[in-house]
Amino acid sequence: MNIKHLTLLFVAGSMLSGCDKTSSSNCSSELAHKSLSQQIIEQVTKLTADEKYSDKDEYIFEKSKIRATVDQIKIVVEDVRTTEKDPNSSQQFCSGTLKITVPTNVLSDADQARELENRPKISQDARRGDIDDNLNVFTKKDFTFNIQPTDDGDKLYVKSEGAVVIEDFLHRVVASALWKPELEKRKAQMDIQKAAQSQQTQQEKQNIENLKHEAETSKLETERLMAEQEKQEAENLKIELLEKQTTKQSEQNTVVEQENQQDTQTYKKWTANWGNGIIGTVTTEACQISKFASQGYNYSISSSIPIDRLKQKTDAWQVSGDRAITVLGCWLKKDGGVIHAKLKRKKDDKTWEQDFKVDDGSWELDDGSDKD
Repeated sequence: MNIKHLTLLFVAGSMLSGCDKTSSSNCSSELAHKSLSQQIIEQVTKLTADEKYSDKDEYIFEKSKIRATVDQIKIVVEDVRTTEKDPNSSQQFCSGTLKITVPTNVLSDADQARELENRPKISQDARRGDIDDNLNVFTKKDFTFNIQPTDDGDKLYVKSEGAVVIEDFLHRVVASALWKPELEKRKAQMDIQKAAQSQQTQQEKQNIENLKHEAETSKLETERLMAEQEKQEAENLKIELLEKQTTKQSEQNTVVEQENQQDTQTYKKWTANWGNGIIGTVTTEACQISKFASQGYNYSISSSIPIDRLKQKTDAWQVSGDRAITVLGCWLKKDGGVIHAKLKRKKDDKTWEQDFKVDDGSWELDDGSDKD
């Protein structure tokens, strides 16, 4: 925070009545110390509650969890001394040691969250703010504040310009501790992806080794047969093999040609501009999500965004050129030109169902006539 911060508290007059007024109106007033502690806790609660996600207008932390965490933090003022008295008013200037005790579990959660984000530990953060640390106890020496009772002695005002350093520090502690579960969840998802990629890589390597072994075995067998057979037998074998290969290739070419003809006849694709750079695509290609396909959703549907709007690569199912597919799904036919789709968003695994009418004028049909 760059603005000047001023902690201002007051105590109700009923608590300064009678003979208590004198003892409650000096730098050692327990009532003033308690009010100072409460104001710091309230400001930490507000700072944490105001935290929002950078990509959406939603608050990050639940207020109940914030309150449950900050209520465990203890703040006391020790070694208080009066540094100055205003001769023209009842105001007194005070200095002391602010002692903050953070529960070990809260401090541990905050440090673990910072480690997951490759950020310094809380103790290092404290030292940058000239706050001493000893295990879970943090102290701010020469912490200044001033107090002043009202003229009628019914209220006591407590002010501190240095409280902002403490509030910002405790805000970072609380926010880091509350953010830990989300960071652990993201790390677990990343670990699963890395493990899957590693397993796929190992499998590909094994497949290559198997192919090499099979090729070597086949080569040796061919050499053995050619050595045992006479020249004529080898020629006959070559002719026979060539005939088989020619027949097989001819059959394969026929199948491929038939498949291509069928694709040309049945392939269709519809596209629609949904605004903000979002493109919806519906095709008669087979459903790519096996779970949806098993439920009767036969064909493929997706939506894509410009790649420069993609915040993380893991938020996309596929990146092609300058676009990223962020939603993938499957669809089945309904009456009246309506298709019923089941969709899944990549970044949060959200799944929902939705109907579309591809002949309502907002969709452009590509019947595959230009498809290679």
